[in-house]
Amino acid sequence: MCIERNNERHELNIMGSDAQSKLPIVDFREENLTPGTKSWVSTSNLVRCALESYGCFIAVYDKITFEQHNEVFKSAKELFDPPVETKVKHISNFAGSGYGGNYPIMPLFEYVGIENGANLEATKNFTSIMWPDGNDCFCGSAHSYCKLLLELDQAVMQMVVNSYGVQKYYNPLIQSSFYLTRFMKYRVPEENEINVGLIPHTDKNFLTIIDTNHVRGLEIETRDGEWIDYKPSPTNYLVMAGEPMMVRALFLSSSLSVYINIQTQIFIYNKYCTNILNINVLLCKAWSNGRIHAALHRVVIRGEEEKYSIGNFSFINGMLQVPEELVDGENPLKFKPFSHPAFLEYCKEGGPTMENAIKTFCGF
Repeated sequence: MCIERNNERHELNIMGSDAQSKLPIVDFREENLTPGTKSWVSTSNLVRCALESYGCFIAVYDKITFEQHNEVFKSAKELFDPPVETKVKHISNFAGSGYGGNYPIMPLFEYVGIENGANLEATKNFTSIMWPDGNDCFCGSAHSYCKLLLELDQAVMQMVVNSYGVQKYYNPLIQSSFYLTRFMKYRVPEENEINVGLIPHTDKNFLTIIDTNHVRGLEIETRDGEWIDYKPSPTNYLVMAGEPMMVRALFLSSSLSVYINIQTQIFIYNKYCTNILNINVLLCKAWSNGRIHAALHRVVIRGEEEKYSIGNFSFINGMLQVPEELVDGENPLKFKPFSHPAFLEYCKEGGPTMENAIKTFCGF
């Protein structure tokens, strides 16, 4: 598929069996990861095109070896073996981290999260809670894995800001980022039980990277409403734009910002399910000034095997606004700087209409 941007043509490699069921593929192997090289610039433009057109892409990333992939997923299964009484001891000040799951609307879903797992001490502390007698194998494999996912996240972010010509925001974005690695399990539904693993949603964090075992079930919706069944591979990672994508951090109320970003997923699932689609699409338009797309996705469990996934979620500490460089005569500023927590309170009260809530809240 060819997409034109600024009079340049960028060929997107795509996967799928027909014209609609396709996802872009971007090569993140070593030869494309040296900033400033011709291949890096070309890859940066492909990343931008993919996020604008699809809201996601498949990253071919071989820094995580096949052996590391298998080892970390073996460890992921072991994470959920301890009794619930042990797992609930892993608590966090940030909702969405710690341990959670078994929600009435999503009974198959269970997760355990590590905050800043690329930090060895954080992974050691997490391991000591889950295994009081220690588990050096898990600690080592999880820490190495989290570091490599972090490298991929930051490579994507550097390419995005470069392609938009806003390189000056890269360091502030990285310096104000908070990372959560979430291990997720989806059990097989019992007889007459719903097969919903995760309801349709868009992510409230900045950037998401998903790795999964061989079991299918993760589905992504295209702009024309077609649901794509993602086919896992040990060297493929699904990179998805969250709703706050392409904003700059203003370094305000960092803990509240992180809490709200993660907590949104939980309370909207439980209280505002009927309105989630309209809210999410409008928020993405506000934060990116209408450029980057946040794709809806869901998990549906249809087979007889448990599904395990690992997600790396990045969050930005602070208020959000459209970068001034993304505003011009053809793309006038559509939204004022705004507080995400304040907008959520606005939605909680209903707003004038849920369909136009973001426009009436902070639109011009």
